[in-house]
Amino acid sequence: MKCCLATIGALSALLWTARSAAAAEASHSIALRWQAPEGCPTQPQVDEEIRSALAQLQGHGEVEVSAVVSRREADAAGFSLRVRVAHEGQTGERVLPLEDCQDASRAAALLVALSVSNPPPLPAPPPPPPARPELRWTLGAGPRLALGIAPEVSAGFGLSASYSRSFWRLSARGGAFAPSHHAIPGRPLGGSFQLFTGGVFACAGYPGAVTFYGCFGGRVDRLRGRGTGGSASFQQSTNIASLAAGVTLEWSLTRRFRLRTEVEAGYPLADARFTIRNETTPVHEVDALRGEAALELAVAF
Repeated sequence: MKCCLATIGALSALLWTARSAAAAEASHSIALRWQAPEGCPTQPQVDEEIRSALAQLQGHGEVEVSAVVSRREADAAGFSLRVRVAHEGQTGERVLPLEDCQDASRAAALLVALSVSNPPPLPAPPPPPPARPELRWTLGAGPRLALGIAPEVSAGFGLSASYSRSFWRLSARGGAFAPSHHAIPGRPLGGSFQLFTGGVFACAGYPGAVTFYGCFGGRVDRLRGRGTGGSASFQQSTNIASLAAGVTLEWSLTRRFRLRTEVEAGYPLADARFTIRNETTPVHEVDALRGEAALELAVAF
């Protein structure tokens, strides 16, 4: 109870310290109903206390106040103050224990002021965290298969680098493949061939958790062949340019890691064949179409 009285005193001091002559006129109209035992402050005293308290507050409008002071149970000393306030369509009620009935007018004024005063504005929400920088570059690596340039299907390993912006992507790809062997039918003569390839592609797609890109570009294949089965070994190399188109399907595993698969078909712009001297049957001849497939794990930065 002493804590309640101390709180009333502190709030009272705060309101009365802030009083000024300019705020002496209250902008609120007050309708007061006061009921208290004999010996407590009268209604005019309570009305004056309430008007003085409301004079310190900004705002306007009618304030309806119903305040009742009653004695507590016979086995307990003191009084109980019940204040009901209606203002701007809202109604609230507060109950405060009192030791001395003479404190009722000041306590009622403070409870009315607390009910009418506007709550402090809510703190501004924290600013949103800065947007993460967009990851535009990716580096990828993984196994590859190629056919149409070297004999049969060549297995190898490749690397790629790409730059993405909006729904566009520029990609550079390269790979090296294990040697493959081919022999002239019915003869001990043949050759061992190794393929190196590189290309540049422009792609378009809609980025998301799973992205589908359509790509178009060009490749240069370097095919190196070495003759086998003869008295002497000969080695030759050739470069073959191709126009190529393909599709890329990319899954975002995390923000930085992607799983990517690529399938590509190309049209070689030149013929190439490998023959052994004094033999009419070629050891190997490049096909009219080339193909390549890749599976990569890529990191974005």
